[in-house]
Amino acid sequence: MTVRVRDYPQLKGAAWFIDEDAEFTDVEALRFYERNWKYIETDTLEPHELALIERLVREVGNGILNV
Repeated sequence: MTVRVRDYPQLKGAAWFIDEDAEFTDVEALRFYERNWKYIETDTLEPHELALIERLVREVGNGILNV
């Protein structure tokens, strides 16, 4: 699957230097979230973005969010 940057507000904010039409693979998306977690405002995550992160952690991260 691919993750479109513009579909996820916190991802888009942390990836301000990447074109908003860019797409990440699931592995790339999880690694990006992990590397940039300090910029993610977890208290304002929208439900669909939280669901994405949970799916990525479960399916790609073996249940671990490495932050």
